[in-house]
Amino acid sequence: MSESCVASIDQGTSSTRVLVISKSGEVLGSHQMEHKQHYPKSGYVEHDPLEIWRSVKTCLSGALSQVPKSLKIVSVGITNQRETTVVWNKQTGAPYHNAIVWNDTRTNAICDQISKHGGADRFREKTGLPVASYFSATKLVYLLDTVPNLREDAENGEALFGTIDSWIIWRLTNGAVHATDVSNASRTMFMDLKTLQWDEEILTELNIPRQMLPTICPSSHVFGHVSTDTNLTEMSSAADDDFSYFGEFKGVPIAGVLGDQNAALFGQACFQPGDSKCTYGTGAFMLFNTGAEILHSKHGLLTTVAYQLGSSGAVYALEGSVAYSGSVVQWLRDNLGMISNAKESEELASSVPDNGGVYFVPAFAGLFAPYWRGDARGVITGLTAFNTKAHIVRAALESSAFQTVEVSDAMQLDSQHRMPLTTLRVDGGMTANSLLMQFLSDLLDVPLVRPKVSETTALGAAFVAGLAVGLWKNTDELKHLWCADATWTPSMSHKERAKLMRNWRKALDRSLHWIDHEHDHDQDADHHNKNNNHKQGHKTIHRIATHASKTSHSHKSNTNNHEGGDGVGGNDSGGGFVGDSVVQSVVAGVAGRARSSSGSTPLGTTGIPSTSTIVNDPLSGSGKGSSPGVGTVRTLTTAASAVAALPHTPNTVGALEVPLRSLRYTHTQKFAMCVVVGAAVGFGFAAGAEAFSALKNRK
Repeated sequence: MSESCVASIDQGTSSTRVLVISKSGEVLGSHQMEHKQHYPKSGYVEHDPLEIWRSVKTCLSGALSQVPKSLKIVSVGITNQRETTVVWNKQTGAPYHNAIVWNDTRTNAICDQISKHGGADRFREKTGLPVASYFSATKLVYLLDTVPNLREDAENGEALFGTIDSWIIWRLTNGAVHATDVSNASRTMFMDLKTLQWDEEILTELNIPRQMLPTICPSSHVFGHVSTDTNLTEMSSAADDDFSYFGEFKGVPIAGVLGDQNAALFGQACFQPGDSKCTYGTGAFMLFNTGAEILHSKHGLLTTVAYQLGSSGAVYALEGSVAYSGSVVQWLRDNLGMISNAKESEELASSVPDNGGVYFVPAFAGLFAPYWRGDARGVITGLTAFNTKAHIVRAALESSAFQTVEVSDAMQLDSQHRMPLTTLRVDGGMTANSLLMQFLSDLLDVPLVRPKVSETTALGAAFVAGLAVGLWKNTDELKHLWCADATWTPSMSHKERAKLMRNWRKALDRSLHWIDHEHDHDQDADHHNKNNNHKQGHKTIHRIATHASKTSHSHKSNTNNHEGGDGVGGNDSGGGFVGDSVVQSVVAGVAGRARSSSGSTPLGTTGIPSTSTIVNDPLSGSGKGSSPGVGTVRTLTTAASAVAALPHTPNTVGALEVPLRSLRYTHTQKFAMCVVVGAAVGFGFAAGAEAFSALKNRK
């Protein structure tokens, strides 16, 4: 009797691999293949979709060649890099453009324009996401507006859009199935979290043809069957569709799809609310299962669909991402030459008892969750003549732990401590570093557990594919397949933990405000040039602005409900992450001081409050501050001019509300506007406060 197993395709940012996994959860065969990274311009990251497709076929064949012929592949699972955007022709299968990768930032200017009309959180209530270049929506807007003939073909039903999972499904079924799963769809920025369907209003606002989008399906579901026919007439090598060398897959159901981090959550058997996992690779990605409850983050996290099993309801999650984790070790090796390999980092860090007062904030391109500060840059602080490279390496490792704690704390705040973290399941290359894992356990004050099967992403895709065809009955059976390989338990005192976190936050404070307004001007100039070069793109942005203007009074702004959201993608601070919601947090903190001060100049000459002050300000929402960028300066300047034209009224806040009503800011934020504008244009808070005082006395 042949043994049943699942083939799991794991298509990642740098490589593709396929694992053949048995019913007992054992990896029977595997094959991995890297693919090329394309960087046509600064901030641009692309992949060749056809190269990815070829790597999938090669890896399927390679993995299958390692297992006995008696094995029977009963289903195929797919997990993939999320958000990466592909568009291709329905008839030929030829891509219109290279895939735009999730970490590509070319659409920052589009994000700025969209955010000007309703703020960076304008779609958050529906999608769980802020406006950001991170997600698929603005990548697709860019492609529709810049690629010749794409929009026309899309409107005629000839062009298709998909994330990498959709591209692979379509290819495996020889063009018969155009679909995606809820976890990938939730990362596009135009899926409604409640209905689990594309949101028609968002599609209309972004001018995206509905007919080019894939059908949204549950994660564990038979999407279609592998076809070995080759009737596509694409403009590429015929070998791209040669299935002859793995005909064993013909007719096998494609029965499970999950985005990579969601697959890792499932592969770690995090099936209950409160279960959490963190994957440590190039960056670090922590997901927190919230069950059937949609929690809209007010503390810098993203709300996403974790998975959906068949006709059961969707399971949701909060997610926090750290930009630099394992890549910091690589930086120490390649850029500074402090170590020769990753293993040496643990050995060197272990040679000293602690970090010697050194703290390393690896904000090489800004900070991700929960801070979302594009103006941050990397710093090493606390150095004395006593310190050696061992302290610096140790501080670099510890930075991953500190950032994980910040994300975990944000998750607890969002859940109001109703789902306390009791254990964190960890996976990824960095979990081989026992020093780091013990330090993280100490800081979190909970045990850490690493699984025996380290390939949790591929395992998660295999699990959902196996469930759909009955290889496994339910998640209870899957729980028994999961087993621990290593466990770390906390042993640090509360006093020491508090001291370390306090010093980390001081170091973090010193990493902020490194991008000045000149950079903002450069971005605006670049944006202007892009609009001149891409007239169709300008038309789309104009259309978005017009639509937002028409609907601004008929739709309640999310900004009022979510002060201090993470603000991803607004770009007001010039680094590509911080949006209007962050500026609102700052002005709220400023207003708190203004309202509690006496005299005609509420802020006096004290200058901008420190970040630590703003973080602790009860009016500052999530506590993320930011210097306003050029777009915000213009908004504030226009508002201040309009206010100056008004006659004085006893109710100053009421008078401010008239010209600022369309901005949807709270009274506290509006009150602060005139004070902030002085600093925003470079004249200092005292000048802004003085102008505000003069305005109040205007007759």
